[in-house]
Amino acid sequence: AGCLFFCVFFFKQKTAYEIYQCDWSSDVCSSDLPRRRRNTHKGESGRVLVVGGGVGMSGAVRLAAEAALYSGAGLVTVATHPQHAARISAARPELIVYGISSADELRKLINATSVVAIGPGLGRSDWAGQLMATVMEAEIGRASCRERV
Repeated sequence: AGCLFFCVFFFKQKTAYEIYQCDWSSDVCSSDLPRRRRNTHKGESGRVLVVGGGVGMSGAVRLAAEAALYSGAGLVTVATHPQHAARISAARPELIVYGISSADELRKLINATSVVAIGPGLGRSDWAGQLMATVMEAEIGRASCRERV
């Protein structure tokens, strides 16, 4: 078995980051994923939430969401700054895009997903810090982001 490591950057603190570790089965990485049935519904292929795209940085969150689509996720939702939602949605109608203003709005989206990717173009604003804290406090699937190395 392998491990998936990720960094969490903190805002307005001297500490740059902490490293978190999650167990990751090497079977997932090394084996071929099974082919989908021809009648597979998109809801059966995973739900990914991509959180990012602070003011002026809509491209990063859009590219990350497109990567999730291309890698086989069934439903991909983008939680981004409200000023980017319409632009991303118009460019990629296959993405589900929400302009998020508060942590409460993000919690509703987290509850409906199986995987969260946070960070592409997030920035270091108070808005970004609030969203990062919300994701880190959430329990997604069976794993809690609060489990630290």
